[in-house]
Amino acid sequence: MSMGYVFTKCRDGRYYRGLTYWAKSKDWFICFDEDEPLELVVKKSCAIPAISIVAASGISCSKIEWDHESGRCFGPHMKPATSYFLTTDNGAPFPTPRPGIDEWDQVYDKRPGVEGVYYGARGDK
Repeated sequence: MSMGYVFTKCRDGRYYRGLTYWAKSKDWFICFDEDEPLELVVKKSCAIPAISIVAASGISCSKIEWDHESGRCFGPHMKPATSYFLTTDNGAPFPTPRPGIDEWDQVYDKRPGVEGVYYGARGDK
């Protein structure tokens, strides 16, 4: 769980605070944290392999590493899930979030001038 600000620069050039990518089915999500790598969380009942989920998400990553199994929140319910850490390739911006599917706290048209962790913003000042 994130205790500080986490911003993700996306391909639309905007910065999203607290971004989470969701499957339309809500069977998996990809989240960002200030002290861990990018994390893919998949319900145990989901039959789609992690590598296929990542490929379909549009996120370029060089490594998918199993992390742990636990109960995780999917909406208001705890479900058995498997977590994977993702190593991204090059600091490039991430896919633009889909309104009504993905979630975020706030969006900025330019880099916020606050301390925090910035994903996808390599070379930005």
